[in-house]
Amino acid sequence: MTPGTVLVHLINGSVVVGSLMTKLPQVFCIWRSRSVLGLSEASVVLEALGYCTAALYSATMRYPIGTYGETLSLSLQGLLIVLLFWFFSQNINLGMRFCGLVLWLGFVPLFLLASPPPLLIYLVGLTPPCLFSVARLQQIIVNHRQGHTGQLSPITLLLQCCGCAARIFTTFHVIAGDSVVLLSFSSSFLLNAVLVTQVIKFKRTTKALTARPSSEKAATHAE
Repeated sequence: MTPGTVLVHLINGSVVVGSLMTKLPQVFCIWRSRSVLGLSEASVVLEALGYCTAALYSATMRYPIGTYGETLSLSLQGLLIVLLFWFFSQNINLGMRFCGLVLWLGFVPLFLLASPPPLLIYLVGLTPPCLFSVARLQQIIVNHRQGHTGQLSPITLLLQCCGCAARIFTTFHVIAGDSVVLLSFSSSFLLNAVLVTQVIKFKRTTKALTARPSSEKAATHAE
């Protein structure tokens, strides 16, 4: 085993282990504040869907589990954030949302068992970068309009940036530079970097806002 191969295996393991706590700071922020202030529902839903679709693509391509294990973990954590968002949101139609969730959860095993044609697999592989881009652009726009980042966790964003950078490296060395996977991680890295920049830019405003009483937060969020 060459030093390069050892390095790749170490990075794979580190990314998978690190992914177990990537979204936990965001979960903690929401649970502690009992608020989803500043978060975009479209962003959290599309991001969770993107992780699940990315894992589905890699599993269908029979890639080593070490190259996409973190997407499985992030799919579950993303789903937890979606459920927390729905739980702490007011005046939303939970029935329609849960129906959509059940349909998606039913589609995944069917797709894996159906032996889909290569073109369909390729299209599924292109879906995650599109979903991630729309999700993060949505959150970037929301942050820009409201002038703060609310309960968005900077730790989660930094961990995601590091994970994407590591995956760009391992993609070249383990799965022959799959262009679909590279596109997904590269676009995610750039947009996460923009979100980190917004967290830094709006740090003072966000800190002042999140320090307010819950009633004032709700009023601001309603605006």
